[in-house]
Amino acid sequence: MRSSRIQKGFTLIELMVTVGIFVFMTALLLAKYNNFNSGTLLTNLAYDVALTLRQAQTYGLSVVNSQQSGANFSKAYGVYFVDESAEYTFFVDFNTKAFNTEGILNDTNDAIESISKYTLKRGATVTGLCAVNDTICSSSDFNKTHLGITFKRPDPDAIIKASTDGSNWDTYNHAEIRVSQNGVHRIIKVNSYGQIGIQD
Repeated sequence: MRSSRIQKGFTLIELMVTVGIFVFMTALLLAKYNNFNSGTLLTNLAYDVALTLRQAQTYGLSVVNSQQSGANFSKAYGVYFVDESAEYTFFVDFNTKAFNTEGILNDTNDAIESISKYTLKRGATVTGLCAVNDTICSSSDFNKTHLGITFKRPDPDAIIKASTDGSNWDTYNHAEIRVSQNGVHRIIKVNSYGQIGIQD
């Protein structure tokens, strides 16, 4: 009498299906992790920009003096942005004429003193500047090429100036700076009351 043996184990098809499911789940997790990681890094960069604006506000309202201003503590401090750039500048304004007719920081005739130049890391850039007299920017309002936000004591309000052509500067009540990296965007909002916030 023969004893029939039953062999236990996986067939080749079952093994291939199991490995396929494992590979699919791993790829899905890695893709989600990369998106999460990119979004987190960009959020941190947006907070760095907001902190620079907050620093300008603190300097403008406190008794911080600059190298050229000496004992004169009434100068304005601000941050200057250019659209499609990875840099922004933290500066002190000596004669309230920080921006020249070409829409760039007027660093001639002791008009300003550049305190720090910052570069957005990991390929992030400023991809939109908005300045309006409303409380929110629509997508069509991101048409400014230059934006300067300054703070001067004793008024805690932000002085928001922007230009679409680099020569005609106007004053606004609300500004938004959009920073982007790999198709992900974050928006830094500043209103004339000096409130600064981040939006996804």
